Amino acid sequence: MSNKCVICNKIKGKRGCKIHNGQLICPRCCGDIRGSRCEGCQYYQAAIQYQAAKEKAQEPSKFIIEFNEEIDAAVNQAMAAIEKRNFSKAQEILDNLMQDHPRYHMVLYGLGVLYAMQGEYAKAIGYFKDAVSVFPIFLEAYYNLAVAYKSIFDVANMVRSFRKVIELAQPGSKYYDNAQSMIKGIEELMRENDGVGLEAFINGQDQFDQAFNLMEKGDWKGAIKGFERAIRWHPTLPQPYSNMGICYAKLGKKQAALAAFNKAIEIDPKYEPAILNKKATEQLEDGQCLSADMKTTRYYGQVALGKGSITR
Repeated sequence: MSNKCVICNKIKGKRGCKIHNGQLICPRCCGDIRGSRCEGCQYYQAAIQYQAAKEKAQEPSKFIIEFNEEIDAAVNQAMAAIEKRNFSKAQEILDNLMQDHPRYHMVLYGLGVLYAMQGEYAKAIGYFKDAVSVFPIFLEAYYNLAVAYKSIFDVANMVRSFRKVIELAQPGSKYYDNAQSMIKGIEELMRENDGVGLEAFINGQDQFDQAFNLMEKGDWKGAIKGFERAIRWHPTLPQPYSNMGICYAKLGKKQAALAAFNKAIEIDPKYEPAILNKKATEQLEDGQCLSADMKTTRYYGQVALGKGSITR
């Protein structure tokens, strides 16, 4: 029995169509025939909500966007160079554009793609964030921002960016389906591996990041409290325990530091930062504050996210 769309008979049918007696149609045909007869269908309702949200975002009172075909054409040249992995040519084009158009969303986006394709995700994230700050409904930039966060295992910001994609994308589109699939997959993976839900993981990462920032500033006591809050949300990761051990060692609390390192190693016997930091702490006298730099971990959890790609 054929499972192709009953309208075009080309693409796989995925949606039961109300006006075709529940027969399966493809997302493209769904969009083409969608109208008042579809009222009551979940896809019709989702499309109405999407359009309303998009129109609201495009209200003149919200923001004014510059569109310049000449700049866009130059950015497209850079994108073509990136496609051929001619990064130096793309860099030259985009750097020249930045001199005269430092706040043009497509130039910022192009630089984000350039750095992402070279594995420089921190720089890419900065440019994608700048692009969406200028153009708040820039769907492709949000999608690539999510993939860049995924590449550095920043789950919380990855999920936030994919949720923005779902908010902006047309239901049934590649971006919409990919974002939904990614979030669903991450949540299932976390429950299977760690027994925590996605929201708990995100809350834990937020607390971890705040604590890490305090640790970088030398606020050891404040950082310890922050890591403790992260642990309450997600107690099965070694990173907060290991970093908390560093804070205790910096305060001269050797036994508390060793206990924290031991807990991290109990969770992951191969967790190198805790192993190395424990050895350094064991050399301290009781009450002696650690003065040397120690191995820290910035990211909250490097879960098995799979591979993503930067769209161009």
